[in-house]
Amino acid sequence: MNNEFRLFIISIIGIIAVAVIPVKPATAATGILQWGVVDTPGSQFNIVVNPSEVNAITAGGNTLFAIDTPHSKVYKSTEGGRGWDDISANLTGAGAILPAWNIAVSRDNPNVVAVVTSTGGQPRQVFFSVDAGITWQNGNYSATADIGAIDVSMNYILIGTRTGSGAGNVYLSNLTKFGGWVAQNFVGDILAIKMSPTFPADNSIVIINSDATGTYTTIGTHDIAGVTTTWKTAERVEITGAGSGSSPKAAQIKTADLELPFDFSGQNPAQQRIYVSTNDANATGNSGIYRIDATMIYKIFSQGAPTMISSIAYYGTVGNGKLLAGEV
Repeated sequence: MNNEFRLFIISIIGIIAVAVIPVKPATAATGILQWGVVDTPGSQFNIVVNPSEVNAITAGGNTLFAIDTPHSKVYKSTEGGRGWDDISANLTGAGAILPAWNIAVSRDNPNVVAVVTSTGGQPRQVFFSVDAGITWQNGNYSATADIGAIDVSMNYILIGTRTGSGAGNVYLSNLTKFGGWVAQNFVGDILAIKMSPTFPADNSIVIINSDATGTYTTIGTHDIAGVTTTWKTAERVEITGAGSGSSPKAAQIKTADLELPFDFSGQNPAQQRIYVSTNDANATGNSGIYRIDATMIYKIFSQGAPTMISSIAYYGTVGNGKLLAGEV
């Protein structure tokens, strides 16, 4: 049965505080920042489905997908979030086991969607759709660890695994000639993963990874012909504002998120601007939002218990844009 409901997009992802940042090229340590709190809509628009708890949301144009992990539901909107349908049966009918844990939609084709589903009650399988969630195919991922992050394009699905001890990896599957998953020779728990918006030109992959020493952003260059990725580990940036070794370790970090400007380039340091958020439940006191310009990092928002930053979204270029930040 389809559930029709209305929502404001900020409500569905539980955003309480929103940061609006007009970004300019860095001329000082913190740049020019303007923060403002945006109220959620009136109570009549706050209810999506009762009961529900939306854990992840992704958008491609006016098409949005959201997952409710506790209630094993997946929703889709083709109206920019004004109206929603329950498409859970489309997934289970294809053999997926719910709940779903994470979801991603292609930047260049909103019909291409990938979702992390369950094996044995854990996030250890992937299903994908090329018709905007009407039909789904099993990605046939042979689980070695929980899937901590996912991204998708017209041609590729990327996932990152997480063990809690820093022994995860990155895996890639080619949608145009689906033949399984190829490990990308990385060692570390993957909390967030993105293909560059200019991937056809720069072949770059950006991750947030953690291990026993801390939490970092790392950029990799993917060799399409060889199906391998060269990781620039020597240039990784530790996500902290308090000195080397002070970022949360793999056993401390809870969640992290990353966003890239439209014109990001992993090959041009002048275009390597990355926004990241971390949540370690106040274990280190370094949770918050950071801006990374190549190898330089600036803390642009501090956050501590009882509320922590859960997710971020960025719309704009390296030179100018808006950043939304959601608390939990």
